[in-house]
Amino acid sequence: MNYYKLLGVDITATQKEIQTAFWKISLETHPDRHGGDPEKEARFKAAQQAYAVLHDEELRRVYDRMAIPPETVKDLLLKSRAGRTALDLFLPKAPAEPACGEDVLIKRYVSRKDLRKGTVITVEHEGREWFITLPPSTAKLLIARLAGHGRPGRKGGNNGDLLVAVVAKG
Repeated sequence: MNYYKLLGVDITATQKEIQTAFWKISLETHPDRHGGDPEKEARFKAAQQAYAVLHDEELRRVYDRMAIPPETVKDLLLKSRAGRTALDLFLPKAPAEPACGEDVLIKRYVSRKDLRKGTVITVEHEGREWFITLPPSTAKLLIARLAGHGRPGRKGGNNGDLLVAVVAKG
């Protein structure tokens, strides 16, 4: 699901434009205003999820890199994905300066019940294991950031981060 299309905004939209689009959809689809219409309720919930990701700068950056596939050949060749484009694969060049490593995104699915009451999840990545405590919450999407545990940096650059997306299942 493309969150930008769902809200009816462009990928270059400002926070104000995203907020305005969400409010407009909320007014049109909120269950309190249109109770009993399952289509409007589903659209409202999808818009809520899109807004939750796009209004948060860090989540938006992760979403932009990981969730939006290129739609055209032009996007594939020119759209930067984690600092690189497809052209970089064919025309490699050494960076002149230190470069940060790429972030790594791992998804973990947790039951809504466990998210509401709080739980501890285990994450394994490249032979290491972390225990992440999830506080009691009603959020459907949480992002845990383990700084410096992503891909290694180049030429002395900082390592990327390990991002764990905890998603409600069911």
